[in-house]
Amino acid sequence: MSFLESIGLDLFTVIAQIFNFLLLFWIFKRFLWDTISTSIEERRNLVKKLKNADVEYLEILDKAKIEAEDIISHAKKHSESILYEGETLAKEHSKTILKEWEQKAKAILLQAEKEAKKLEESLTNNWTDSLKRTSKMLVKKILWSDEKLQDKYLDTLISDLKK
Repeated sequence: MSFLESIGLDLFTVIAQIFNFLLLFWIFKRFLWDTISTSIEERRNLVKKLKNADVEYLEILDKAKIEAEDIISHAKKHSESILYEGETLAKEHSKTILKEWEQKAKAILLQAEKEAKKLEESLTNNWTDSLKRTSKMLVKKILWSDEKLQDKYLDTLISDLKK
């Protein structure tokens, strides 16, 4: 009596389970791995873009502040008769410039967020479609005669994945 038999296992069953696992692993690697790794890389790139957008936003604000300070310093160099009017115009102009740069920076951030959202939706849809196709192929091979059972299996699988 072998060790496997002594613990209640059949050698053929153990080998069949190992073969099934390796087959499923190969199918996963063959059909899903490229899609998943591409999705991960695209998300990493998107995160980099968002970080760069934050840096650009801060740089734009710094440039706007520097420009505003320059305008104010030039206004102070004028004579006293022009000083009050110059300071008022410079402050208004600096506020306008700050608002413009803030709006441009916000527009860049909004665009990046929209692109991120579109990319996420696209990736989710692609991943779901790919998962459905692969699962349906597997289920078709396993349960090829009963389509109701196939559909029920796929619905259960997708609802479990969304959780």
